[in-house]
Amino acid sequence: MLEVQRVTLLSQAVLLACLGLMMSAVEAEGATLRVERDGSGDFLTIQPAIDAAAEGDTILIGPGRYAEMAPGPFGEPTVGYVDVDDLTIIGVSRDDVIVGPQVPNFQNFGPNGFRQGIAGRKIAFRELTIENVFDGLSVLGDVDIRDCVLQKCSIGINAEADMEIVSTTFLGNEFGIVVSSAPGLGEIGSSVVACTFTLNSRAVYSWNHDLLVRDCQFVQDRDGVRQSGGKTATLQTCTFDCTNVAAQAGLTSRLVLNNCQFSAGAAGNVVLTTEAHLSGSGNRIGAGAVSTMTFTERATADFHGNDILFGDGLAIDLKIYSAQVAVNLGNNFWGTTDLVLLEEKIHHKPDSTIMDNIRTEVTYQPILNQSVPTAKQSMGGFRALFGRH
Repeated sequence: MLEVQRVTLLSQAVLLACLGLMMSAVEAEGATLRVERDGSGDFLTIQPAIDAAAEGDTILIGPGRYAEMAPGPFGEPTVGYVDVDDLTIIGVSRDDVIVGPQVPNFQNFGPNGFRQGIAGRKIAFRELTIENVFDGLSVLGDVDIRDCVLQKCSIGINAEADMEIVSTTFLGNEFGIVVSSAPGLGEIGSSVVACTFTLNSRAVYSWNHDLLVRDCQFVQDRDGVRQSGGKTATLQTCTFDCTNVAAQAGLTSRLVLNNCQFSAGAAGNVVLTTEAHLSGSGNRIGAGAVSTMTFTERATADFHGNDILFGDGLAIDLKIYSAQVAVNLGNNFWGTTDLVLLEEKIHHKPDSTIMDNIRTEVTYQPILNQSVPTAKQSMGGFRALFGRH
């Protein structure tokens, strides 16, 4: 009998412990606050829901346009200013939940979509369209963005933090993404995965911040990805159809290209300036109108196993006046095996006899006799994807 009582007490203790763990898990998940235009939720607009939220809460936003503004920390009108940690904001559908006015009217760095101004705090966004505001999302804390649309903003996402951006569309912005690392912030780096950039003046600008851009499409943006101020931008299995410069690095940054496709027609597809370094393989870089690739101001390269093509413009335009810089482009396919023609298409001759002894040379031999297979479709298929004939 005593043994039975001991077993029963033990079972009760285990049950109570399990219930305690379940209650803790429920509490850890946080509350869900609903914003509904028809009055069926907890709030009619977004800012009161944010003000009522606690750490770990989720705000669900129903269909409608949300353009009501409240003063931000510097008085700028903002749809939602967030100061709570670990908040998730979810729309029912990015087609049905629109944040921002119907037409843009930028004044004094506003109005804005969402602002999060406290470093080290987390915030997540899902299934929202943010449009016609100065900053769509302006964040200092770590941010996770998925299945959203940022369109017709001055800056779609403006961050000094680590970001994870997945399956998000950037359309018609002045800047799609601007990300940097302030002291103590953004030390891990950011990833942009399976996103589409279309008709932005500048799609992605990264300053002193490690960046991975993978499986993204850039369609008729003026400029694609620019890395500056140090750190590394890695572009992997992306397609670029830009009108000016597709990928650029400067100020001691590193640009790594792997298995990317660059359509012909940009002024220059790849540009390296000011001690930047280029590496990578498996890329197909279409002809640039001016030059396919440009190296200036002590930029360097170890870039092998790629297709580097040219048309009427130059294949390589080298503007580096230093005998100490190495631009190694051997073991690439150039679309020709004619070394005389290739020499004409690589501009590394001195502009004057005075510079003759200090002008850097491009190492482009040995050359490959056939195109390098890539992880993406052929250039013909890539052009067909965007309706080019």
